Amino acid sequence: MGVRHKQSGLLAGAALAFVIPFVGPASAADWGGFYGGGSLGYGWGKAETSMDARGAGGLNYDNSPPNPHPKGALLGAQAGYNWQTGRFVVGVEGDASWTGMSDKKKESSFVFGGVPITNASPVMSSKQEIDWLVTLRARLGYVPEENWLVYATGGPAWGKVSNKGSVGNDILLFKGSDSTTNFGWTAGAGAEWAMSKAYSVKLEYLHYDLGQSSDVSNGSPAGLAQTKFRWDAKGDLLRAGVNFRF
Repeated sequence: MGVRHKQSGLLAGAALAFVIPFVGPASAADWGGFYGGGSLGYGWGKAETSMDARGAGGLNYDNSPPNPHPKGALLGAQAGYNWQTGRFVVGVEGDASWTGMSDKKKESSFVFGGVPITNASPVMSSKQEIDWLVTLRARLGYVPEENWLVYATGGPAWGKVSNKGSVGNDILLFKGSDSTTNFGWTAGAGAEWAMSKAYSVKLEYLHYDLGQSSDVSNGSPAGLAQTKFRWDAKGDLLRAGVNFRF
């Protein structure tokens, strides 16, 4: 019986030694070091669109083009490293997210050179999709309580942005498109709570600006006119995530 009790005690001690790092109370020193995890979220943006006629005797489109508001879910992963001095934390984090952000807007008519285009199914449309986003950000944080971290963050951002635009009617339709990896920046803030010495959860807001894309349509059959399309790629992200600290 004594041997059995000794073996049971050893097993219990080993199990406790394994569990304590994961469920033990967090401390202010826990934020330093490497971490990695995953996130889910939602993004929403506004693709400011412009359409300018070229070589059309100085005439242009009088009404503003429709502006898509791409929105959708985010699924991503992140990794980073923190340095902590007292209650202050400085770190760097990189993340990559797949996004389902997409939207298309169109107008059923438009005005060109002061003349309403009303015949032959007129259309003015713009569409934007964001396939993925990558950021590399600095983080500057403060630990108000031993298991809480609040931080500001910012840095460069990249994204795969696809745009399409059209203006005209069944007789003459100008089309433009662009699908590239855009470079820009992102900034925001977040809060992270240490569930244990190994795991933490976070809520984060980011604003992104991926710059502008453009394309010039093919010319009219007589080669007298074209349309230049331009699209902005700006928006906001809200993400919840889980991190494992090594």
